[in-house]
Amino acid sequence: MAIEDIGWERPHYGCRQMLISMVGILIGLIVCASVAVIAVDVSCVSQAETWIPRYPNATTVDEVYNFVRPFGMGITLVVLESPDSVQEVRKWYGDHRRNVARTQTQGYATLDWRVTSTVMGGSRIALSSECAWN
Repeated sequence: MAIEDIGWERPHYGCRQMLISMVGILIGLIVCASVAVIAVDVSCVSQAETWIPRYPNATTVDEVYNFVRPFGMGITLVVLESPDSVQEVRKWYGDHRRNVARTQTQGYATLDWRVTSTVMGGSRIALSSECAWN
């Protein structure tokens, strides 16, 4: 007994319909991947701004990142300088992180800060981030 015998017709798909379907699937995959990358990138920046904000009134000396934007997906290193003492800056970052840790948990980004003294007596601040990279 054939399909035609019970009243069904076999669908006939030509090359054009298959090509259109494949292009549609490909576009869907690209859109889904793009939305996922954008969502993760926004989350990475948000985590960095929350956990390692730029020190108030510090000037940016250097900024290096390897993906779309600083503190987004990828690896970022930002170097700042401040006229404030090393102890003041360390206290500010320590207090800030303790306050944030009371209400939030750190996500999937590895975030760090280091403070060293400059020749002029101020502070050099290194902020680093690795988010969704490895």
